[in-house]
Amino acid sequence: MATFVAEMCLFDAEGHRLYLNADERQRFLKAAEKMKKAARMLCHFYCYTGCRRGEALLVKPRWIDLDKSVVQLQTLKKERLIKKGKR
Repeated sequence: MATFVAEMCLFDAEGHRLYLNADERQRFLKAAEKMKKAARMLCHFYCYTGCRRGEALLVKPRWIDLDKSVVQLQTLKKERLIKKGKR
């Protein structure tokens, strides 16, 4: 059996994929368009930042820079602040 490292894996210990592929992301966003605004915004936030639910709940308004299209996240795995956005 393969050894799995918690840091950066595409699969869990049972071999299940952990992330969506490009087609699945597009279908996710298309389905989100049918939702109420708050749910749709949350879906887009997850999709474009790649954050986890708990990380999204920790975001503070001052961590969002709309002018630069950047959001700062406190990662739960590493418990530090990182910036996500356009590069």
